[in-house]
Amino acid sequence: MGYTEISLKLPTDYNDEQIRSAIRQSLQIQSEKFTFQLLNKSLDARKKSDIHWLIRIGVVSDKIADVTCLGGKHPWTDGNPTTPDHEKQMWFHGKEADNETYKDMDALTSVSDSTIESGISYSKISYLKKTTDMSHQRAMLEIPYRKREQKVLVVGSGPAGFFAAYVLQKAGFNTTLIERGAEVKKRAACIKEFESTGHFNPVANYAFGEGGAGTFSDGKLTSRSKHISKEKQFVLSSYVQAGAPEEILYVAHPHLGSDNLKQIVKKLRKMFIDIGGTTLFETMLEDLIIKGRKVQGALTGSSNSSRCGNSSRCVYRTSDNLSEFRASDNGHALMGTAKNESLMITDSSKDFHINISENPHVHMEIEADEIIIAPGHSAYETFRMLMEKGVQFRSKSFAIGCRVEHPQELINIAQWGRKSLPGVKAAEYRLTSKGDGQLPVYTFCMCPGGVIVPATAYETSNIVNGMSRYQRNGNFANAACVAGVNLSRLLSKDVEAAESLDWLEALENKFYSYSDGYAAPFCTIQDFIDSKLNSSRSKSARALSPEIVPTNELSCRNNSSSNPLLCNFVESSYPLGLIAAPLWELLPAQVSLSLRQGLKDFGRKLRGFETGMIMGLESKTSSPVSVVRERSYICTGFDNLYMAGEGSGHSGGIISSAADGIRVAISIISKYNNTL
Repeated sequence: MGYTEISLKLPTDYNDEQIRSAIRQSLQIQSEKFTFQLLNKSLDARKKSDIHWLIRIGVVSDKIADVTCLGGKHPWTDGNPTTPDHEKQMWFHGKEADNETYKDMDALTSVSDSTIESGISYSKISYLKKTTDMSHQRAMLEIPYRKREQKVLVVGSGPAGFFAAYVLQKAGFNTTLIERGAEVKKRAACIKEFESTGHFNPVANYAFGEGGAGTFSDGKLTSRSKHISKEKQFVLSSYVQAGAPEEILYVAHPHLGSDNLKQIVKKLRKMFIDIGGTTLFETMLEDLIIKGRKVQGALTGSSNSSRCGNSSRCVYRTSDNLSEFRASDNGHALMGTAKNESLMITDSSKDFHINISENPHVHMEIEADEIIIAPGHSAYETFRMLMEKGVQFRSKSFAIGCRVEHPQELINIAQWGRKSLPGVKAAEYRLTSKGDGQLPVYTFCMCPGGVIVPATAYETSNIVNGMSRYQRNGNFANAACVAGVNLSRLLSKDVEAAESLDWLEALENKFYSYSDGYAAPFCTIQDFIDSKLNSSRSKSARALSPEIVPTNELSCRNNSSSNPLLCNFVESSYPLGLIAAPLWELLPAQVSLSLRQGLKDFGRKLRGFETGMIMGLESKTSSPVSVVRERSYICTGFDNLYMAGEGSGHSGGIISSAADGIRVAISIISKYNNTL
């Protein structure tokens, strides 16, 4: 039995038989007795007259004499292609596998880091259809299991928090995952209400809730981070097990889409609970109990409740015994027990009754041996609490700008020379510019066939983000257009981490104040370049000022008025209306100068780019601060406190954040394995 890898050029709308025919022709074999696996798939659109898929395929057949892959190593052994027991693990495509196919999966090995980075996007293991067994993951990412007594608290259910918790639970720890936002079903319902009424829910929005901000995004699974191949494959395989399309294992630029992600994060939660994990939603980290260098536990509360202080009466439920409570009354520690919904707190000097179900300040104390905080990039109050507790942060470079939007057909024509391409969802773009030489300008998180969404994390801020569904079949394309900034240079002074948060929060509040709500300030791209509201769209909107310009028929009806211009709505995907604005005046002057030059460059690189619109504040490309942590991922100055993911400032995006969380988990596992 032999194996080889081949590269094929196929039309964009190829089918299974065309692949088989191309394999037979490439290998000069007539036999149908071969199996194949897609390893990598990327679109070559360099020539508009010849757009095609480039596909890398692994083929197994008794007609192939030599093993020619990976330096002569067989794809499913440790380099011994003649091992009889492993010849049963044959690659599989499009048919039911017999029982022999599933045996000894633990013996399979993963591809090397260098092979992954050179373009083969999956391991030597075939992802078998019909298989839900995850033993092949353990071959790629070693998670040593044994029953352990240690308790781990993970804060935040985004990719970093979830995968840290999942790996630790698989390793035998007692893991609790808390999330300040709501579970995904409630979150989706509240977002729908927000977009139709403008009523903002602090626990169920685009920033906070199950799965983190990435749940409502394009769901891109690309990463520029190197040396995370094992972690990446574990994440991708977990997503497939949770219902993601198998193509994410081999396409060059995989994505999940927000519609798939809402289902995937729910199934991931079930996988975590099924192995013994605990998940608590609408539970916000309020404080840490610290003694010396060790964090002994966390104080949490409902995301709608206020943080407890020494001047308030607070009640903490203990996580080990939900009928026991600890309380403080103006800083005086008390103990008590609960009977039904009535709580009696007493000691030698004080006693009082509290109705648990009605009291908004009943909080929980969670003891933990290790604590991982993965708050995402928007949890300002969590950052500030950590700073108060002595966690060290630095200011870091990040990016700010706006969202640009075009008809998707315009982008398709610019990139493909035609309105649509059979077999391909929608055209993408990635653009960079040196700007005016002061700040680099680039597009980020491009959402083909997507929508621009009101992504604020707080009631008095106004920011935007992009989102696509899996099919990417919407009428518009959007992308962040941002300038990279270093606040110390921009403000010509040394900027501390807390100042970075204050500065960015003030900018987000400034956009809210301009709109007096969540309508997105906008103008045309050409108007931004000219620094003047000249276009007919901007003039029509300006004539209605300070009215909100509807962007669809629904918002037109919701904003009905005697003004006949009001229903000549601006075409946009943004759901909460637009308001004409000189965006260049709302942004820092240097950022606007650099963006102006960048937009000019993009108009030269992508035909028709300057005809689009630019709107809102894009401020969440990455965190403005980063935690100071050791090589072991532990926060400097602490023995058992970790930060992971985008909120740590050390990763960005779904894959690199998930990988960061996994590496924190592996560090904790190693810590306890080394104490044996």
